[in-house]
Amino acid sequence: MRIVCLDSEHSTGAFRPWETGFYLTCCGVIVEEGGEREESIVWFDHRDQEATIDGIIKIQKVVGKADLLVFHNGKHDLSVLRGFGVDFGDVKLHCTMVGDYLIEGQNKQLSYKLDDVAKRYELGGKHDEVRSYWDRGIQTYDIPDWILGPYCLQDCNLTLDIYHKQVPRIEAAGLWKVVDLQNEFIYVLTDMEDNGLLFDVEVADEIIRINQEEVVRYTGRILEGVPDGDKINLSSHQQLSALLYGGVLKLSWEEWTIVEYKTKPYSKYYEKTIRKEVAFPGLGFTPNKKDRKEDGYYKVDKDTISGLPAHTRAQRELKKLLVEYSKHAKVVSYLQGRKGDKGLMSKLQPDGYLHPSLNQTVTATGRLSSSDPNGQNLFPAIKPCFTSRYDGIMQVDLSQIEWRDAAWLSQDQMMMQEINAGVDQHVATVVELMELPFVDKQDPASYKNRNHAKVFNFRMIYGGTEWGFYLDIDMPSFSIKKWKRIIQDFFIKYSGLKAFHDKSVKFVYRHGYLKLPTGRWFKFNKAHLKEGEYGYKINQIKNFPIQGMSGGDILPLLAVIIRRGMRKMGLKSKLILTVHDSLVLDYLDEERERLARLCYKVGNNLGTYIQNYYGLDWNVKLEVEIECGPNYGTLKYVSPEEVGL
Repeated sequence: MRIVCLDSEHSTGAFRPWETGFYLTCCGVIVEEGGEREESIVWFDHRDQEATIDGIIKIQKVVGKADLLVFHNGKHDLSVLRGFGVDFGDVKLHCTMVGDYLIEGQNKQLSYKLDDVAKRYELGGKHDEVRSYWDRGIQTYDIPDWILGPYCLQDCNLTLDIYHKQVPRIEAAGLWKVVDLQNEFIYVLTDMEDNGLLFDVEVADEIIRINQEEVVRYTGRILEGVPDGDKINLSSHQQLSALLYGGVLKLSWEEWTIVEYKTKPYSKYYEKTIRKEVAFPGLGFTPNKKDRKEDGYYKVDKDTISGLPAHTRAQRELKKLLVEYSKHAKVVSYLQGRKGDKGLMSKLQPDGYLHPSLNQTVTATGRLSSSDPNGQNLFPAIKPCFTSRYDGIMQVDLSQIEWRDAAWLSQDQMMMQEINAGVDQHVATVVELMELPFVDKQDPASYKNRNHAKVFNFRMIYGGTEWGFYLDIDMPSFSIKKWKRIIQDFFIKYSGLKAFHDKSVKFVYRHGYLKLPTGRWFKFNKAHLKEGEYGYKINQIKNFPIQGMSGGDILPLLAVIIRRGMRKMGLKSKLILTVHDSLVLDYLDEERERLARLCYKVGNNLGTYIQNYYGLDWNVKLEVEIECGPNYGTLKYVSPEEVGL
């Protein structure tokens, strides 16, 4: 087998090809065949286009003859080299960073950087001469070749050595299916990051304007009748804490002041900062002592406020106003940032796109995380900002995948029966457990009950509690006694799920880990499984298998198969994002029906693909739902019949 290991060295201030100031300096190349290694460095000169083209041609020849490409943090190097025109086709990948993350059971206490992984494998650390140049502000292209070259090749050698040590460990752990899928998934994620999301600045500006007006309106209602209310800043956690619970309100504002000079025939008119501290009794809420911060004030985020006990109608109304205020303030802050330089718009690249990073080795569950910016936190109010480079946006959603995954893992007979028979379990919960009116889609007030039931059902597969539901102002205002009875009835109905929860918890407390049928496993630090953290860890134990399998093992399989199909069909439409249980694509009108048919066929036959790939007896129905629209905020359901199925 011909193994090729690649490592790129480039600019330090700009790390990705679409960022201003990015350049590529060199690429280390090691070709290993028959136990022999051949090393070389391909040098680039960012001032010489012909030299860059020559270097890319050299790398393309090596890649074209490879049976396996080995990287550490492969998604990054893949993106860098593809940005300069290298075509990787469908060459098999192995990322040693992803490999170690899976071998170690997604242990968040570990670092998965090359230097740290190499030390864990007793291979020594990286050379540090290059780091000393970067620390002094010296650009990569100014580092002497005789220092940068060996540094780059050592990275390649360490990566290859790690790979060879990982192979027997992956084999022994039965992890190859998970590892191979995650490595092919790198192609999907690189596509998404490189393609990016087209951002409409004009739409964003209008959304900011509308929400700023709402912030002012809700601020007025919240502070009506409060002394010095016009000077209180609700975005200050100190001031909001003092307002709710009592304390010192540290106010500051600007006033125009005139200063007259005794010896000069003019005066100065300027803004002067006025500061004032006022002891405030609070509005009657009692804080949780655990929420006390180092500055003596208390947490006042939306979730904390939502969970505050409200003893009067006025307090309950105030909670609702504060939650609404925070929703609108969040939109403004998220898009613009408090100072106009920290929000989503500050992440906009010169190409007019946002390019979120999709991270494979961050979460403890095996799901993806996203950063710079967080592409998995694009809440509905800001989605209209994301538009199509072509004709429309398509979202492919794995329908209720975590509920269905929980049903399969637990083999709960009632859950499986309802799913396979097409029963809407959320409606069943409304009627049978919550004893609320029958859900009617034509009646918004009635249909809202289904959303309550949906929230309840999904929280229960992770360990929802009566107090959590009782304190949530978005849930029905049942008594604590009724919530307790609803939870008891839920687990009587879904006794198999409860048995699965209990079995998982017992196993973890005895052995310190859990393993999925796919091979993925989760490491729990037994030292942390103590009485003081009991409830929190219990929910993790219930949560990890379901999130890990649905987001870590099933969604990537869907994405990889759809990508293969798109390439085989020669489609120009692009994968641009994945959000937990869905894929987002940018499509051309002429490809819309073919693309939707492909996604429906793969998604609605995903159980068979899981069975074939992982060798599992999958007996729970899986489905996808597809939505399309001109932007990410105006998606409408597209039925299989509409696209010829």
